[in-house]
Amino acid sequence: IGDGTPGCVDLSIPPPIYYNELETTTTTSEPIPFDSSLDDWNSLKIENNNCYTYVRSFSSWTGFGYTTTIKVEDGIVVRRSYQESDSNAPVSITRSIVDGEEVFIEETPTFPSYDETTPDEIGTNSEGYPALTMDELYDRCDAALNEANPGDTVIFNTFEDPNMDNIMKTCGYVPNMCMDDCFQGVSIDSLEFCDEDVPIIDVGEPEYQLPEPPAYPGPDSE
Repeated sequence: IGDGTPGCVDLSIPPPIYYNELETTTTTSEPIPFDSSLDDWNSLKIENNNCYTYVRSFSSWTGFGYTTTIKVEDGIVVRRSYQESDSNAPVSITRSIVDGEEVFIEETPTFPSYDETTPDEIGTNSEGYPALTMDELYDRCDAALNEANPGDTVIFNTFEDPNMDNIMKTCGYVPNMCMDDCFQGVSIDSLEFCDEDVPIIDVGEPEYQLPEPPAYPGPDSE
């Protein structure tokens, strides 16, 4: 039984569970390929002039969610866009007469959004994910992996696109015994380089709906 002395292991606490989507297996021994993923990212960003756009989404079990889109040029964030959503928001029905006939018009609510496009604007809104580069997201991924406790579920997977092979898509952990909106770390919906077409705002369902904390929960939790 461990007592805090270097070299001692507390056998009463289970080790972290690592999940690597590339292998589609759950194991307690397979190492996380963080270093090789970071190396591949550093090579790929140079090949593409460090110019890209990525999208991140948060979706809660309550129905609330938001999408943040970040554009980076020459390694600097030049645009941040935000769109809020709520799948449980009430929809109003308006009765109207059109050409003498009764019709009912469904009106969906309008949700908050913004588009920051200048250096003075970028980062001024508190909602959404922060204006970070992929390099900074890798730093937060590394921090999340290091702060995971024994028994936590550690998650690291990469994009399936062959052009993004081994590039981080989801990285972090879910605390042991936590059920809802518990994920701590980084989750990226899409990543495109500047010579590819990607929408600045995408309010559709995120490809990964891992639970994440709301905006700015802490410096190492984005």
